Amino acid sequence: MARQAIIWILPVSIGVAVYLYLIDDSKPELPELKPVTSLEWNHEAGFADKIARGRVPTVFTGSPFLAWPAANWTPSYLATTVPFVLTKRSSKSIFKYFSKNKPLAAVVEVSKDYTEVIKSGREFITSITTASEENFYYASGPAEQLDLPSDVAETDSLTVHDLGNSSSTGTVNFWIGSRSVTAHMHYDTSHNFHAVVYGRKRFLLMPPSANQELKLYPCIHPYYRQAKVNISYVAIGSDSTTKTSSLQEVVLHPGDTLYIPPYWFHQVTSEDVTISLNVWSPSREYAAMETVYNSHIPLDSKWNQYEHTHIQHQPSTLIVSCSN
Repeated sequence: MARQAIIWILPVSIGVAVYLYLIDDSKPELPELKPVTSLEWNHEAGFADKIARGRVPTVFTGSPFLAWPAANWTPSYLATTVPFVLTKRSSKSIFKYFSKNKPLAAVVEVSKDYTEVIKSGREFITSITTASEENFYYASGPAEQLDLPSDVAETDSLTVHDLGNSSSTGTVNFWIGSRSVTAHMHYDTSHNFHAVVYGRKRFLLMPPSANQELKLYPCIHPYYRQAKVNISYVAIGSDSTTKTSSLQEVVLHPGDTLYIPPYWFHQVTSEDVTISLNVWSPSREYAAMETVYNSHIPLDSKWNQYEHTHIQHQPSTLIVSCSN
């Protein structure tokens, strides 16, 4: 089993951080995957909150998404109605989000492996429907970027009110990709109700407890919240029962909605040209993390006045970066 060790030393205001990256190039077979529970949506008030309390991935049929005009979106419809789309193109099918604002972005030997260009709606749809094995196209963002406000209905029934604010509403996003486009294994900090409108999408899911197995990039890395491990080749090893028993798989068809709890890992592959929508709602887990990161660092009575002022008013780049 070949291993390479790369050590990055980054000075920050509170000292020196040393990061050891272990890259495992072994490629064992995937284990048998567990299915995801499937239920019919209950349209009673507060059902999204009830589902979220369990923090368990669940597939739903008959969700409120189906009442939206957007549930009828097709490539031909978007080609004639969307003015422009910020389009990602790559020669690789797996897309990793690259955050150029992270402190390590300037020093690590990785870069954004996709280009971005603005295309008209028709050009974008032509790109994803005629994509070759050498070119993969993908677009996502807030739904308002598509300039089709009448196609998106109320979101309250799909919003999780985790922070106690009953008047809060979730944010709606779109996801459109060519066949085989894959969002690399990662986690989000929000509650996520994800509905497929067109095509089929395959989700691989793992719980937050899989973080050690997935070898996450640190919070100051441009690949923050993403796995170092290629999930297509999960290292099984001698303790395969504990390493693979949590891996779940589900294929969503048009009309299906998947609930993904906050901090659950997911990798998403378009089995066809796909169009989907999701609603994100803030989680109490993320709110707790923000509280910790925004707390004052305990002060040492032996520090001089300069040290007190510097630590209080010049927070470490490391701390600021980890809260984004």
